[in-house]
Amino acid sequence: MIKDLPLYEKVFFIHYQCEQFDVGRKIFSLSVLVNGKEIQFSLTDEAENIKNFSNKVNELQGEGLRPIHWNQTTHHYGETHIKNRYKELTSKSISLTYIEDINLSAWLKVCYGERYIKHPRLDNLALLNEFNTIEQLEKDNITFASVRLKLLSKIYFNIQRGTLRTLKPQQLETKNLDEVKSNHPKHNPNLWSLECYNLFQYLWDNYYTSTKREITNIWFFLYEYDKIKYNLKATKGKYTDFICENYDIELKNFDKATHKFQQEYGTMNDHRINYEDTLLNKTQNT
Repeated sequence: MIKDLPLYEKVFFIHYQCEQFDVGRKIFSLSVLVNGKEIQFSLTDEAENIKNFSNKVNELQGEGLRPIHWNQTTHHYGETHIKNRYKELTSKSISLTYIEDINLSAWLKVCYGERYIKHPRLDNLALLNEFNTIEQLEKDNITFASVRLKLLSKIYFNIQRGTLRTLKPQQLETKNLDEVKSNHPKHNPNLWSLECYNLFQYLWDNYYTSTKREITNIWFFLYEYDKIKYNLKATKGKYTDFICENYDIELKNFDKATHKFQQEYGTMNDHRINYEDTLLNKTQNT
């Protein structure tokens, strides 16, 4: 058993469904799984669902159990979002604080490394371990909320048994670095550092397929990842001009689709890791 996780009997699992982050804040359902028993809060009264969910979480935490969730750590997804939504609906505050909670997504990356599974990680873990079928993982499925909650429980249970299957780190199919560089214009230091531009070229040739969204995703990734190591100087406007002038692609919409970008960020980060591994191996062999 992995010792730094509490016993299965000492935890409970939480999950909730809401609108896409770039659409709205509405919460459709909330659920708790404890000792194999699932409790759904999905009545038509959204505020009542939140209240009942919060009361149950507080009750279980009062019994010494720790909540397990998947990435409920931001202002737009997690306890902060739930409390803010309740106040928005009722103009009242509600008590909800996850105590000694465990973000299973973050724990898996620390334990197995960032490349233990491809994105979307939760879905791919379910398929690799045969916990669910593709149809069960579709959001339109009426049992999606229940499937998601039970999936966290299955992953946790198999971690403790030492039977969770993950992927061994493998190189994605990539193009030769010299070939990548030859297909792009010369480096312009007014737009980015050389390291940043090299990574841009790599992402263009290995991540970008055909959509304009992928092109803007690259800008957001370079802007957010590491501003010291990969110094992006180009504004959205200058980046748009650069793409138009050198690749004959006109970008009209530069808004970030927050929910979708989180998944794409992981994919681009996997490419970034491959890029750095390839660069390191090339350096060692020269």
